[in-house]
Amino acid sequence: MRVLFVCHGNTCRSPAAQALVRHTCPHIETDSAGVSADRVTAPPTPAMRALVEAEGVDMSDLQARRITPGDFKDFDLIIAMDYDVLAQLKRLRPIGATAKMEGFMDYMPGATVSEIADPWHTGDYPAAFELIRQAADAFVDALKDQPRQ
Repeated sequence: MRVLFVCHGNTCRSPAAQALVRHTCPHIETDSAGVSADRVTAPPTPAMRALVEAEGVDMSDLQARRITPGDFKDFDLIIAMDYDVLAQLKRLRPIGATAKMEGFMDYMPGATVSEIADPWHTGDYPAAFELIRQAADAFVDALKDQPRQ
C-alpha cells in the first residue's frame, strides 16, 4: 500500500504524519506533500520536528514538496489533514485518478474535532502533534485488518 499525507505547505502536519506512520509500519510506503508551493524543499518546521523526534522518530530526511498530478495515480490512498486541503485535492484530482482520498481524522470517529488545525497559523504545535499522533495510531490500527501489499 502506498499512502500520501497532505497538508497545506508540507512542513508541519503531513510530514509528522508520514514520519509517525513510516516508523510504526515500515512495510507501508509513505510520502507527504502540500497543496501549496510556498515552501518547496523546506525541512519540517523546528517546532514540529522537535515534537516528532521526542517520540524517537526520525524525520531529518523529509523536505516539502507540492502534490503532483501523478500522485493521484501513484498512491493508493491520499490523506488530508483538514477539509480545506481535502477540497483542494478534489479540485486538483485528474480525470482517471485512482487514489482514494480521506481526511486523517476520519480514522477517529469519536474525536471531539474533525480536522487537524494548521499550527503554522495557530502556533499550537503540541495540540496539532497530539492529534496527529492519535490519528496515526488509529490509522495504523485500521491497517492491521488489511493484507500487506
